[in-house]
Amino acid sequence: MATWPLATYLTGKLPATRDVAVYVWDLWWTGHQVIGLHNPWSTTSMAAPVGLQLAYHTLVPLLGVVMIPVMLAFGPSAAYTLALIVLPGLAGYATYRAARLWLATRGGAIAAGAFFGLSGMLTYQDWYHVNIAYGTLFLPMTLEAAVRLRRTPTFGQAVILGAVLAGCLLVNQES
Repeated sequence: MATWPLATYLTGKLPATRDVAVYVWDLWWTGHQVIGLHNPWSTTSMAAPVGLQLAYHTLVPLLGVVMIPVMLAFGPSAAYTLALIVLPGLAGYATYRAARLWLATRGGAIAAGAFFGLSGMLTYQDWYHVNIAYGTLFLPMTLEAAVRLRRTPTFGQAVILGAVLAGCLLVNQES
């Protein structure tokens, strides 16, 4: 399994990489601010007393909101680790769905999903840059939504594509 060592980190241990503490803080900060109904894109906890705007920070607000229940139950480091563990499966499934639009066989779509979800590029980003990894998840989702809109141009399909693009912006501004 591509993320096997991460399963051993669910108890609170974190991978020894440079950016992990920042991403754990990002998840905690987003959850803390959303629960308290405060602005997650601004903080006075850094660069006091003036504070910082976090719009260009690797905040990953959508992931922080989605992981609030896990964070409340098990803590921010477990939420971070769980987010890393499930990413290859989510990316593989999203690619499978997009591939089903073109490939005639289910086996081919499963292979496409496996190749993308377990690719070296995605695994590397999963370990080191969670914002880029989750932004990559939105590539096949956007492709599927755009193809479905092109094939069936309805208002509902346009709303779905817009929601996918908005979700991408709330995960990784680079994507």
